[in-house]
Amino acid sequence: MRRISVAFVCGALIWPASGAFGAENVVAQAVQRLRLSPQQLLSLRDFLGPFNRGTEVESSNGGFFVLRDATTMAYVGEFSLRVSSNGRLDVDRIGGPARLDTLHSVALPLRLTDKARVQAMATLANSDVTEPGSPVTPEKMEHVEPVPALPSLSLAAANLTDAAALGGLSQSRAEFWPDGSGWSASVRFQGGAPRMRMTERFFAPIRADATQVWRDNVVEIDGDVKLGFAEFEAHYACAAGAVCNLRSIAAESGLHVIRWRKTLISAVPPTFVAKIAAPVIAAPVPAATEQGEVESPAAAPPAPSGDSVPENPNGL
Repeated sequence: MRRISVAFVCGALIWPASGAFGAENVVAQAVQRLRLSPQQLLSLRDFLGPFNRGTEVESSNGGFFVLRDATTMAYVGEFSLRVSSNGRLDVDRIGGPARLDTLHSVALPLRLTDKARVQAMATLANSDVTEPGSPVTPEKMEHVEPVPALPSLSLAAANLTDAAALGGLSQSRAEFWPDGSGWSASVRFQGGAPRMRMTERFFAPIRADATQVWRDNVVEIDGDVKLGFAEFEAHYACAAGAVCNLRSIAAESGLHVIRWRKTLISAVPPTFVAKIAAPVIAAPVPAATEQGEVESPAAAPPAPSGDSVPENPNGL
């Protein structure tokens, strides 16, 4: 495996062919071979976010990367990158005492309310995720006419390396289409009693004009469920690519739904702005006032920090 410093990862993801470190950064080289769209590159950058200081990356074939402590070289996590035949970017990431099992998937059993589902589906309207010509609106959901279904959210299965340190385990998966639309899902296990935080995010396509780049809508849905690692893996896993039998679980204290409208994306190279810029700006999504929902002002999101789940709605 070839080792690199993680300090250059995120910058090289966006400028893979420039700078003194572009040719040396194996992550950048792997990303460059994937031939991603500018929207996918930005989505990947924000999803991975910055790693903790003192972390190094070892790479192997097949878009697989291992994260290690730079001082002790102890394993701290890993992630993988791959592109499907239809151009969708798939990213898996795990942090803590476990390794990814890419031969199996675990379906997320978080039960969405009708209101949360409406918001999620409206976010993906007119995107590459849904069929062309099938916009989804809250008004449509109130009638009997068919609407596209939400994509099935799942994670890669995982194999524990230290059951005693389960409280530090977090895992996520994301799918981004060429227009930047898609979804991400994550689970974070808590120590002590069997409990986990499940988070689902849905991303509208990335758009641009001559001066800025943004998403019209981002929706986050999360909740805590009484479910331990062993039960999660045993009852919700199936072979990768197969259809898992899903038994939904309601969140302990109800779902928390956050919607961001026109979320600006920062630090976008001018060449990307020019490629993404569209002649027509999408109409704004009507405001909603529902219990448990919070609207964020149309401002640039704060940058993520460390390996914690950031407040940046573009990433995870």
